[in-house]
Amino acid sequence: MTEAEAGEERLRVLVVDDDAVDRMAVRRALRGTGLAVDVSEAEDGDGALRQLLGGPGDDPRDATDCVLLDFQLPGATGLDVLQALRAGGSDVPVVMLTGQSDPETAVALIKAGAADFIPKASLTADRLARVLTSAMRVQRAERARQSAEAATRRALLAAEAAQHEAEDARERAEEANKAKSEFLAMMSHELRTPLNAIGGYVQLMQLGVPEPVPHAHLDYLDRLKRSQQHLLGLINSVLNYAKLEAGRVEFAVEPVLVGDLAASVEAMVTPLAATKELSYEWQPPPRPLVALADPEKAAQILLNLLSNAVKFTPPGGHVTLAANEADGGERVALHVRDTGVGIPAEKLETVFDPFVQLDTGYARTQEGTGLGLAISRDLARGMGGELSATSEVGRGATFTLTLRTAPRVDEDGESDADRRAREDRRAGDEDRRSHEDRRGHLDADPTSEYLAG
Repeated sequence: MTEAEAGEERLRVLVVDDDAVDRMAVRRALRGTGLAVDVSEAEDGDGALRQLLGGPGDDPRDATDCVLLDFQLPGATGLDVLQALRAGGSDVPVVMLTGQSDPETAVALIKAGAADFIPKASLTADRLARVLTSAMRVQRAERARQSAEAATRRALLAAEAAQHEAEDARERAEEANKAKSEFLAMMSHELRTPLNAIGGYVQLMQLGVPEPVPHAHLDYLDRLKRSQQHLLGLINSVLNYAKLEAGRVEFAVEPVLVGDLAASVEAMVTPLAATKELSYEWQPPPRPLVALADPEKAAQILLNLLSNAVKFTPPGGHVTLAANEADGGERVALHVRDTGVGIPAEKLETVFDPFVQLDTGYARTQEGTGLGLAISRDLARGMGGELSATSEVGRGATFTLTLRTAPRVDEDGESDADRRAREDRRAGDEDRRSHEDRRGHLDADPTSEYLAG
């Protein structure tokens, strides 16, 4: 490194030697290196340590860049000074100037932390320049390594702290969610009890118990009954959603014929569609499909989707339920299509959020809770399925319930997977026997050795 290369950077060198003539010789060699050097001196080890270690709170890095230390000093050797320096926390490069050049001394100096050593008899400007340049490069690399390690430690500590904070936040969120679910469940039960009582008394009054009701009052009782049923439906939706969130819903998943699911909801959907002057059609698949599902919960999802389609499709529209295989036969897809108002593309995912009500009304399955689609998606996922939607504003929407396909079983009770495994084993056995037959033929043939070669 020349002075031109160093630019404005100047190298601060401390020369430690009890001999003034030797200190002058070192100064002369430093001037000949071509380095930009500021030189300070110390005559003994104590003076050097005072300059290098400074007082409490001082950083020795701010005072000196490199030390040229005489090995033989009055009262203590350069090795003693070097060890004290390292014990004091200084990492300043130390180049030892010694009148000895034996290997044992060199090893001891390097082990003690010296950057290098130069026999005084071999001290030249060129050699000093090479040693100083090398020592400073090593120090810079070491400090960069230490800085990187410190930054890594800080990053690890920060990451660990962030992880702990995230875990604490997750636990708090889970506790809050649990408390919310328990509160919703409790309130739903508390509200459902008086609503059921109201419904029971209304029904008794409609039956003339304890005495006949004037005919003019029957219409009021009908309105009261409808309001009671509406409120009870809201409460049931909240209660069902709370159970789903708390993980207290059990699923009895079993093979279910898709045609049976469609039939179970058709009797309830057809009158609703007729009331609104809509046509309803079930489009069966080309061949019977069997899905893995909880029959009751799958029917609940379909009824919810079909009720939405009927509710928000104008008179004269069309609602269809169709089914087909998906994902190469691994899944069964049931599509509920309507010719209603449709949903904007940016709102398609929002309709599945709990308590969300869009202007189109697709989230208002229970007239105001916005829980119908959220419950339906959770039920679908609880059965290993999925619920999704596509739509075009003004042209209707399609909600798709995807369920796992049930393994097909033949008359002997063997599933497709078992049959394929059996066929694979049989094919492997046949290949092995064929190979053994060929091997036996070669062994029996006198020319087999030639042919095998």
